[in-house]
Amino acid sequence: MWQIVRHVGMDSLASGGEVLVYSMEMVDVQVVLRGLIMEVRSIAAAQREVKPHRVDGYGLGELTAGGGGQALSDALDTLAALPVRIAREQSLSTEQLIASMTRALRDGERRGKPLKLVAIDYLQLLRFSSALKQHEAIEDAVNAIKRWASSTQVAVLLLSGIGRSGVATDPNEPPRASSMLGGSAIERTAAVMLIVHRPHVVDKREPAGKAMLVIAKNRYGATGTLGSEEIVWSGPDGVIDISQGGW
Repeated sequence: MWQIVRHVGMDSLASGGEVLVYSMEMVDVQVVLRGLIMEVRSIAAAQREVKPHRVDGYGLGELTAGGGGQALSDALDTLAALPVRIAREQSLSTEQLIASMTRALRDGERRGKPLKLVAIDYLQLLRFSSALKQHEAIEDAVNAIKRWASSTQVAVLLLSGIGRSGVATDPNEPPRASSMLGGSAIERTAAVMLIVHRPHVVDKREPAGKAMLVIAKNRYGATGTLGSEEIVWSGPDGVIDISQGGW
């Protein structure tokens, strides 16, 4: 999620827009720290300064050694410039989320900073009504968020959890749309469904730099799977490079 937020944020620097991030499981400081870690790792890897170590529970580790302090400084400068807002609200119902996004949209309009993207991490951690079954609540939530996106013309990136039965056991068989918690309800309502699968996570004997991107649903174009020979997972910065596949 962070890489998409970052890229849209960088594009918004020129247009004057903003990106809004909701995390239903982390406080705002944790979200910022995660973004900082990924930014530092990306810069350090590109500059070949230092290999980050996970010795402090977060991943910053010994980045100040061997020139890594410059990577940390550069990452802080990048984050400070990004027009990204981290919402402080957690444990929101769908109605509260919609109301919060609407307030943020209006606030941005007043300040001359239109909202370009809302990223929500993640769908199943919204607070649902106990009167509804899980698949009904998920479908209602996705529909409500989709209506909001359509009416405001703001893109929404909505992350989803994978159910236990959907966790991949074969490195060459990525999860499917039905693997998501409430997958059938999401599939009925979402405009685009993307699934990133890294074979190395399932089987450590697989190359760490390979990934699969499953376009499980796409109302605007083709669906299918980009195989591990076509795309590259570029290590610590978590970027997927599909240029090798000719897309």
